[in-house]
Order: sequence, then C-alpha cells, then structure tokens
Amino acid sequence: MMGPAHSLSGAAAWLGVGAAAAAAGRPMPWPVLVVGALICAGAALAPDLDHKSATISRAFGPISKGLCGITEKLSCAVYKATRGPGDPRRSGGHRTLTHTWLWAVLIGAGASAAAVTGGRWAVLALLFVHLVLAVEGLLWRAARMSSDVLVWLLGRPVPGFWPVSWTRRATAPTGCSPPRARSTCGSDCPSSWERSSTTSVTR
Repeated sequence: MMGPAHSLSGAAAWLGVGAAAAAAGRPMPWPVLVVGALICAGAALAPDLDHKSATISRAFGPISKGLCGITEKLSCAVYKATRGPGDPRRSGGHRTLTHTWLWAVLIGAGASAAAVTGGRWAVLALLFVHLVLAVEGLLWRAARMSSDVLVWLLGRPVPGFWPVSWTRRATAPTGCSPPRARSTCGSDCPSSWERSSTTSVTR
C-alpha cells in the first residue's frame, strides 16, 4: 500500500465515524468532519515512517529523514529480537513494528500526552504536522492524478499550471522522439531528452 492509499483509508475511516455519528442522531458539524478527515489522512501515513522513500519520511526534509532512520533501525531490532523460527530473515524493518497495533497505541498515547502537557501550542503543532502530511499524501496526489486526466482529455498541458516535467515533455522540439533521441533529434533538443529512453511526447 502506497502513501495515497494510506491517506485515503485514514480519511475514509473518519468519514465512516461521521456517518455513524449522523446515524446515531449526533451529526458532526461540517468543519469537524473536513478537518478530522484531513488529520486522519495525515496520521494514516505514520506506519510508513520506517521507509526512507515514504511520503512521511520526505515531508519535512532532514528532520523526517532522521526520524525515519531511527524508526527503521528500531523496527529492525525489534523484529530480530522477536522473530520466531518460521519467520523469514529481513535486512530492514519496513512493515514490521510500525504496522502493529502496538505502534498505533504508542502513537496515539504520544499525541495525547503531547496535547495534555503542551496545551494549545502542542495541539496546533500536531494539527500542522497532520495537515501537511494530508496535503502531501492525499491532496497533491489527487491533483497530479486529475492533471493527468486533463492532459489526456485536452491533449496538451496548460502553460503556467502543469509541473515543469509535463510542460517539458509536451513542448519538446518538433521531430524529437525520446526513445530515438540521439538519432532523430537536432542540436536544439534538450539534454534531458537526449538522455531519455522511455519518456513519450504528449501532444
């Protein structure tokens, strides 16, 4: 399961709670429903903190990278210490400790303790972290998916809106074909096209 799937499952879980509350006659105000879904979408990325390429590990630069390294080593050590005779040997800790109920309890207890001891500033910090993760894991991925659909429908990107990679791909010099770039492109072809062997031109 990749980051967007984690985020979607977290948001869906909160929306399910909202639906249950509405069915019980105590509907949530829409701001609570929306903000809660975003917070859960960010929190759902926590299990992947043991993988260096995960969304949560890249979200806050060196800080999250360092925390990822510590978590990965801890997960690996716990797995080796608790591995049974039938369990396979592993060189990393991904999908071990952080994918257990114990990790979920520890994360929840840690967040609760921070909110109680730190007061409103701790709550705001937790809210900020989770919203950043939600945007990174859910909304930005959704935007990229929708833009791919629009590129397919329109046949070309809209200047000023699409990421540089798509604009460059769509505005390659006439006659450039990345799979055969060195043999068919002229001198005006960007070096990135000359090195490419798999990218396709979107027109």
